[in-house]
Amino acid sequence: MKNALLCLSFCCIAQLSVAQIGFSGSFTKIAAPDWETLFNGSDRYAFGPDFQFKPTYQLGVDYWFRLKDYRIEFFPTLSYAQFKQTQALANASDLVAQFKLSAFGFALNTNIYPFDFEGDCHCPTWSKQNPFFKKGFFFQVSPGVLYSQNSVVEASGEPNAFDYSNVAFHLGIGIGLDIGLSDFLTLTPYARIKRHFGVEWEGLNERLPGNAAADATLNESAVNQLEAGLRLGIRWTE
Repeated sequence: MKNALLCLSFCCIAQLSVAQIGFSGSFTKIAAPDWETLFNGSDRYAFGPDFQFKPTYQLGVDYWFRLKDYRIEFFPTLSYAQFKQTQALANASDLVAQFKLSAFGFALNTNIYPFDFEGDCHCPTWSKQNPFFKKGFFFQVSPGVLYSQNSVVEASGEPNAFDYSNVAFHLGIGIGLDIGLSDFLTLTPYARIKRHFGVEWEGLNERLPGNAAADATLNESAVNQLEAGLRLGIRWTE
């Protein structure tokens, strides 16, 4: 038993000795066409005809590992963003409602380096190697899961609160460039677009009465998300 524990401990230490974690921040914007139809058609709130969710910032943390012989690298990532919209009631400008969408995400961000696909470097510890574009440019595929919490609160009255949560899958694609600041630090600017499939906000059509209120199918919408951000990778080696 003691030998087994020692072996397990050694394997964990060996893995951590070549680990990398990363922290990311991005400017992000979403569009949900079916939900926007409900917002635009509401006669309860003064949204006007061109409702769009306000952009916000997204934070993330990830862990890095890669294939041994090919430049395909994996970044399991946890992320969080919160979209808020405050709007006056159509017939009572002194009363407002706050619409809030909290987005918790998990993604297996997968980077493919087409110009260095068979590279044997232990990237991204290549800060002094050239050409850096060849070694650092990548395409990204990003499958994952979105857990969203949606709420509507009018004024401060709890009786007017309306909450709902949902789980949906997403798929994203992106591009980026690893810039080695040192053998231990990598800065990565990136851009990514995601499509979340079938995100549901149950009861939204009843909360936004208007021309489209009878159409409950509009409570489910694809959600497109655009991100532009920076990742800082911190790597330690044996």
